[in-house]
Amino acid sequence: MASVRYYIEKRKDKHGRLRTHNVPILMFFSFDGKRLQLNTGERVNAGDWDGDKQMVNSETPGSAQVNRYLKSLGQELMDIYREALTIGLQPGLNYLKDELKYRRRKDNIDFFDVLMRFIDENHSRWSIYTFRKIRTTYNHLRSFSEAEQIKIEFNRIDKDFIDRYARFFRIKYDHSNTTISKNIKVLQWFLNWATERGYNKSLLYKDFKLDWEVKPRLQTADMILDWDELMKLSNHEASSRNLKEIKDIFCFMCFSGLKLTRVYQLKESNVFNDYIRMPGKRESELYNFPINKRASEILKIYSNRYSPDGNCFPHFNNPYFNKLLKQLGKEAGINRFVNLEIYSGVERGMRQVPKYKILTSKVAVNTFLYNGLRLGVTAEVLAYVTDQKTLAGVDRIRPLLESAAFADIGKFDILPS
Repeated sequence: MASVRYYIEKRKDKHGRLRTHNVPILMFFSFDGKRLQLNTGERVNAGDWDGDKQMVNSETPGSAQVNRYLKSLGQELMDIYREALTIGLQPGLNYLKDELKYRRRKDNIDFFDVLMRFIDENHSRWSIYTFRKIRTTYNHLRSFSEAEQIKIEFNRIDKDFIDRYARFFRIKYDHSNTTISKNIKVLQWFLNWATERGYNKSLLYKDFKLDWEVKPRLQTADMILDWDELMKLSNHEASSRNLKEIKDIFCFMCFSGLKLTRVYQLKESNVFNDYIRMPGKRESELYNFPINKRASEILKIYSNRYSPDGNCFPHFNNPYFNKLLKQLGKEAGINRFVNLEIYSGVERGMRQVPKYKILTSKVAVNTFLYNGLRLGVTAEVLAYVTDQKTLAGVDRIRPLLESAAFADIGKFDILPS
């Protein structure tokens, strides 16, 4: 009967003392009266080795990865032995060593070499932004490997690895949970490719689930601008051309209800006196959306500008748009404090931030819905104008009218008797 056991090497130094630092871990495979000794490639300090359990102590950093690797190595050798018996072979020492070496030939390719192959094979199909994202991931993994003093291998990428990787981002770069999640998704994308190509055989990465909510939570009431805030932003003199254009686009969205993607589709040929005509999902579909005077005034500012594509507004990519919008909000004094629910690992906390820090293009549509409901525009009309299939988006804003109701109902008290 075959068996696998693990030991640390007992070699003496030049002074005749047993080495205790960075000692190789050996695997002994016993079968049919023979014994195969292999160096696993792993090392451990003697004080971190549990001889009875034949594994690295669980308190030692990185122990879960090493122990899982040792177990997988022993299991693979056991599979080779049993498969040989099944087909009528009596495997010897050389057979087992050669077969294990053959099976692990792709496994032994350096992790970063495979990552570079991934980049070389695919970069011609990527946008410049995707290429930069992958190169950044490469640099992050290099930094992580050096900081944690571990050699990154496919069979070591498990839950413990991801937890340490996430902690690395939080401590070294002060990344938010959202950014950490995006970085880990890029790693998973690469691992999918490596699995398809046969470089990776461990599927543990497919079950990764981070222990936090990806997005910080905001109360819906904080995801709108009330009328005073909107007027404050609209009347603000922006300090640069880009900020001026961001202000006009954002305010146009607040007054028209169009999403940012729809605004970028808007061409001068779509604009009429008191409405705009936009295509639907099918080429044959055209919809007319009424626009109010405030939205129309903003359109007139850009109507005579030359654009090769006939676009009404200049285009910004979404992250840059939101970044400039926050800068604009700070300039305009949109600084009422709002509560932001923050997750750090599994811990949850509340932090107050000035409102300009949470401004995004999505706030504009919420602002339009809120002010529309307050003015008595029906939910059906608001859903149509904002291009929503159901009333759910409008109903999400409706509870915010409670505070407005208290203010409006109080107007009865000033009527003469």
